[in-house]
Amino acid sequence: MAIRQSGPNIAPKHLEGYASLRDSAASVILERSLIGIEGKETFDFLHRMSTNDLLTLADGQTRRTVIVNEKGRVIDFVTIVRTGERALLIGSPGAGNELARWFGKFIIMDDLRITATHDRIPFYSIYGPGSPDLIRKICAEGGAGKFHDDRVLDAPGNRGWILREDLGSVPGYLYIPGEDCTMENTAPMFRWSEEEIRTADTLTFETVRIEESVPALGRELGPEVNALEAGLKQYISFSKGCYIGQEVIARLDTYRKLQKILSLFLLPDYDGPSLSPGKLLQGDREAGRITSTVYSPRQNGWIGLGYRRIEMKDPMLDFIPEGVGRSLPCRCLSGLPAGYEEYEVQE
Repeated sequence: MAIRQSGPNIAPKHLEGYASLRDSAASVILERSLIGIEGKETFDFLHRMSTNDLLTLADGQTRRTVIVNEKGRVIDFVTIVRTGERALLIGSPGAGNELARWFGKFIIMDDLRITATHDRIPFYSIYGPGSPDLIRKICAEGGAGKFHDDRVLDAPGNRGWILREDLGSVPGYLYIPGEDCTMENTAPMFRWSEEEIRTADTLTFETVRIEESVPALGRELGPEVNALEAGLKQYISFSKGCYIGQEVIARLDTYRKLQKILSLFLLPDYDGPSLSPGKLLQGDREAGRITSTVYSPRQNGWIGLGYRRIEMKDPMLDFIPEGVGRSLPCRCLSGLPAGYEEYEVQE
C-alpha cells in the first residue's frame, strides 16, 4: 500500500501501525464494556431485547445484535457470547452501566440475573488480513478457514476465549480472559512474535473504523438514530417475532422509508491539523451531518463519517465544521448499502 509520508498530525508510528493493520496484522488494546448474564431464561430474555435471533445461538457461538429502545433508536451495538446458560455482552466503552439499567427495567419474573457489569475494560485484539493465520498459530489449530465462522475459540492453556469481530472488511479477533485470569497477566497473548505482529494505537484503529464506515456509539450511534439508518440491517431479524422496538423498525422496512443513511465523505481541499464534526448542506438545504473526522492515508486526505438525507443523489455537498465559520467542499463516497436500494425518504 502506498502511504503518504506527510500530512496533518500523521506520525511515523501511526503510519507504521496503519500499514500493518491494513496489509498484514496489528494488535491494539481497545476499551469495551462487558455485561454477564446467566440463568435458564437468559437467551429468551435477550431475544426479546435485541434485533437479532438469539434463540438459535448455540453453546460456544457468538452473534452481533443491536439493542434498541421502544422507538427503534440505538442503545448499543453488541457482540453476544454464549457459554451454556451464560451470556457475555461485549459492548461500547462506557455503555455497560446504562445497558444494565435498561435491562433491569424489563427483568421481572425472568429466571436470570446480571452477574457482572463493567463500563470500561481493556480488550487485547488483533486486526488485519493476516490475523486469521496468526490466530491459527496462536491456537495451534489447522486451517484459517475455521476462523471465519462465529464460534468461540479456546485460548492456549485454557486462559480464556478468542472470538471473531471484524472491523468492516478487516478481519479481527478479541481476546476474553477466563474468570481466573486478568488482563495484566495475559498481556502477551497477541504479542508472541514482534517479527510477525506490530502494535497499532487507538488513533490508527479509529482511522480504519471511519474508512470502513463502522458506526461508533456516541458518534454515529445513539438515541437520535435507528438501527436501519445506521446501516445495521444485516444484524436485524425480520422473522424472529416481537422485541423491544420491533414495531417501529418493521414499519420502516415494510414501507421502505428512512430519513437518512450512514455515509462516508471525502474533504479533498482540507489540509489542516484537525477537523471538527459539523453539518452538511446542499445548496440552501440541510443535507445531513458528519459525526467523525480523521485524516486517511488510504484516501490521501481528510474523510468524515456521518449521515446524509437519503434523497440526496448529488454527491457534492458543503460541509460546515463546528467552530470553523466557513464551508468546505465535500464529496459523498457512499451509495446506498446492499438491501437499501428501494428505500425512499421519510417525510
